[in-house]
Amino acid sequence: MLNNGFEIRQARNIIPTCVLPSSICSLQEGNASAAGKVFLAHGVAGIPARLERLTERTIVDPAALERELQAVRARGYATLVDELEPGLSVVAAPVYDAGGGVVAALAVSGPTSRLPGHRLATVGRVAIEQAHAVSARLGYGGGARGRALTSADRRRSRRLTARTDD
Repeated sequence: MLNNGFEIRQARNIIPTCVLPSSICSLQEGNASAAGKVFLAHGVAGIPARLERLTERTIVDPAALERELQAVRARGYATLVDELEPGLSVVAAPVYDAGGGVVAALAVSGPTSRLPGHRLATVGRVAIEQAHAVSARLGYGGGARGRALTSADRRRSRRLTARTDD
């Protein structure tokens, strides 16, 4: 996802074995988007005065959203489960430019049935690692933010990939 200052656009959608509807979210709906939460958490966009509820799980309380954004900054990635649309889970990690500013978010999405809550941490660490690789290509010299992948995480990631390729 790239932030062009006005809206969050999906740059590429690769889904090997299932089809999910895709939408473009305005920054006004950043509270219901994992990439939007990345941008909000890093100050790329301000929290809208009115938070729109898109599903029963969408965060619309400003204090609850601020707690969520603090968690995004602490762990290094954002999560979303059934907040944008029922049945959709997303993990997004920030991509940094040479100056250390967040310029994009790398997002991984899937059906909640295939990307349940207990898998989000592993996918989040993979997203951080891959977003850091993109950041490095953009000239970012800082380290990956968030917890690094362990060998156990890599094994779990390979098992998850093998399952989704069935």
